[in-house]
Amino acid sequence: LTVWLDVPLQRLIARVPNDGRRPLAADRSEFERLFLLRKTAYQEATYRVDASRSSIHGIVDEIAHVLHA
Repeated sequence: LTVWLDVPLQRLIARVPNDGRRPLAADRSEFERLFLLRKTAYQEATYRVDASRSSIHGIVDEIAHVLHA
């Protein structure tokens, strides 16, 4: 079972600080390229959770529900 926590690119960019702690995110154009490249693989997940609309507790509840189904 795989779970994809789906978050739009612009929200990811806003969440990831551009302070060098995340080297792959330092170059925003490369970050976008990697996002698009990986999205194809992420879409193969067994279950997709829209992680942009829910609270952390809502996301955890949704994943727990899937795991216990």
